[in-house]
Amino acid sequence: MADWIKVKWSEARQIAAAMDLPEGDQPDDGVAPRRWYEQLVEAGEIERAVTLLGHALPRYEGIAWAARIVEARSHRVKLPPRDQQALDRALRWVDDPTDEFRRDAFVSAEDATEGSAERLLGTAVFLSGGSIAPDDLPPVLPPPQLSGRLAASAVMVAAYGSEDPEGVLREALSAGEHAATGAGTAA
Repeated sequence: MADWIKVKWSEARQIAAAMDLPEGDQPDDGVAPRRWYEQLVEAGEIERAVTLLGHALPRYEGIAWAARIVEARSHRVKLPPRDQQALDRALRWVDDPTDEFRRDAFVSAEDATEGSAERLLGTAVFLSGGSIAPDDLPPVLPPPQLSGRLAASAVMVAAYGSEDPEGVLREALSAGEHAATGAGTAA
């Protein structure tokens, strides 16, 4: 496996702290993020490995990764129009990450089905950077770990909404590893 050049964390414990894991569930001191990921995958802790990827990747790369997984699932099922619109707006932001498209993704996410992967993804886009306050108010920045948490959650919801959750999660792991190496986010 190639180096994770996109992951800027030096220790897995930093990521575990962002994931709000209790002390007993955290990796040992000095373990590199990629090594902890490998340990989780080897132990069959696929969901935790997906969550690690959501937190470990930089915000844009994490959302782009999640968007491609959610989009791939959408080709296999017919989404309600409001969910499809939320996905389309999130993908538009991935293609052109402007503040206008970030805010548009959130507006569509609010209209999407409660708990849907598309709603989670659009909210992750909104929380990816920039102010979450209305334009006419002083800036308010979101906690930095929220976008990664929501991106990983979108992947999980997409997986468990499919006919093959394990297959989608494995696909997400492969795409996430690919993104971590800086080779891209293709799913």
